[in-house]
Amino acid sequence: MLTTRRRFIVLTVGDTFPAFSLKAVKGGAEGLKLATAFTEITDTSDAGKWKVVFFWPKDFTFVCPTEIVAFGKMAEDFADRDAVIYGVSIDSEFVHLNWRLNHADLKNLPIPMVADIRRELSTALGVLDKAEGVALRATFIVDPDGIIRFASVNDLSVGRNPAEVMRVRPAERRAVPLQLEQGRRGPASGRLIRESPTCFRPRGRRPEAPFLCTMRNRRCPSNPSSPRCPSMRRTSS
Repeated sequence: MLTTRRRFIVLTVGDTFPAFSLKAVKGGAEGLKLATAFTEITDTSDAGKWKVVFFWPKDFTFVCPTEIVAFGKMAEDFADRDAVIYGVSIDSEFVHLNWRLNHADLKNLPIPMVADIRRELSTALGVLDKAEGVALRATFIVDPDGIIRFASVNDLSVGRNPAEVMRVRPAERRAVPLQLEQGRRGPASGRLIRESPTCFRPRGRRPEAPFLCTMRNRRCPSNPSSPRCPSMRRTSS
């Protein structure tokens, strides 16, 4: 007789990311001190930003820190794309803190470690392995309106490449329709500019025509020719 190991429906592209309110260990130096380590993260935290939410089965395992550290190393690049990263497992915030304190690679982790100890979020998303009671290796990209724009779920024994998430993120942003803002003029040519919250210029490549930052991100430098500016669009012909 055929039996199924798991019975759940995984939320996917176009679905609304579930509401949640969970304890977390902060990223950075604050997350290493008991007095300042803990915070609460909800679905309304970091409003107006894209969110990358990834799950690992549980702390103190061998494969998980490699993936977590890899996501952490990309945090600044995601911030340049107006996105934040949340890492989630079913461990408590105290287990997260203990792992960070006792694993050299996690001491400099810049992203929060969220505690889904009651399995609420993993169950709502459909990524809880009911046989093992832990989350599968799932990754979601959520837009500022709370809509899932990318979803990937790996089995417990199958690793993932966080760099692929970085590759997917800009590709998804390029799908944003262009909108012409009437009366908006380029800083040099005076031509109308087509604006979109995205960046089409490869990093490090100097623009061939005037660009305009449309993100209004505090991380954007004031110099529009800087290769670090995440949102430049060339003026239309």
